[in-house]
Formats: sequence, structure tokens, C-alpha cells
Amino acid sequence: SSGINAEYGVEEVVIAIAHRGRISLLTELLDFPYERLLRKYSGLNEFHPSEKSIGDVLSHLWQSVDLEQPEGGSVHVSLLPNPSHLEVANSVALGKVRAKMNKIGSSPFYGDGDSSPLALLIHGDAAFIGQGVTYENAHMSKLPGYSTNGSVHLITNNLIGFTSDMDNQGSSF
Repeated sequence: SSGINAEYGVEEVVIAIAHRGRISLLTELLDFPYERLLRKYSGLNEFHPSEKSIGDVLSHLWQSVDLEQPEGGSVHVSLLPNPSHLEVANSVALGKVRAKMNKIGSSPFYGDGDSSPLALLIHGDAAFIGQGVTYENAHMSKLPGYSTNGSVHLITNNLIGFTSDMDNQGSSF
């Protein structure tokens, strides 16, 4: 099958995801080095000892990598660091995509470029419906200065945020 940049003209993807699935995404798809991950798991700082810095928790790790595509070329993928406020990274991802669009001139208000960055927002089911920032992002998505020409939303149905049975959670299941 062909890659994302040949089929859709996407040369860059910005991903926001909370905690569940983040480590798998980092190591399996985004080439995050297992050595760095295991170093972090063992409680060691990710910064050089000469730097006056402290690390963050494991579930906030990030990665930025160029992924080779089957038809040639590559797609740059950035997984944003995530704070502990599940859905807030989505606003940052959308803002980063919008800024990149302005820079390359691919937004609807600055002309159409040949390619456009893409926001991939991965939500937990409870966080998606329970945090107001999700609705704020959707509400503002068509406003001049905020549009990203669309984004991809994946909602994981992990049933962790709900205390009711599957049959009583909603009418869309």
C-alpha cells in the first residue's frame, strides 16, 4: 500500500495522545529507542548530569522522527509531550499544525500549498466527552485564524473512565 504523503500530500503529522497507549506508540511506531525508555523506567534522568534539569514522568515522553514511506520520501511525525490534563495536548497540536500551515502557506486564508500538516488527536472515551477543551477545539475549528483544514480524531473505547455497563453508556454504541 502507498504511504500517507503520496496519497494525501501530508508531509508532517502532529500527534496528541494522553497516557494509555503512549508507550506502545512511541516504541512500536515512532522508533523511540528502548534504551532511553528503559533508562527512564529505571528512574534515571533523561538529561545529561551537567544539565540542571529534572525529568518528567514516563507517560509524558515525546518523540519527533522522520518515517520512511513505501513509495519513497518520508513523513515527519511529532508526538507532543503530554501534561497530566488528558485532552489539553490536543489544543497544542492544533496550534502547532496551524502555525506550520501559516509558515508554508497552506491554510485556507493564506492560499493553498501542495501539502499540509495533519493533526492526529487520540482521545480516551471518557476524556473526550468529559473535558470541555475538546468542545472548545471543535467549536473554534472553523474560525479564521484557528482552522487546520480538519483533523483526525481517534477515540479509544477503553471503558476505564465509565462506571456503567456498556449498554448504559450511550446510544451510539
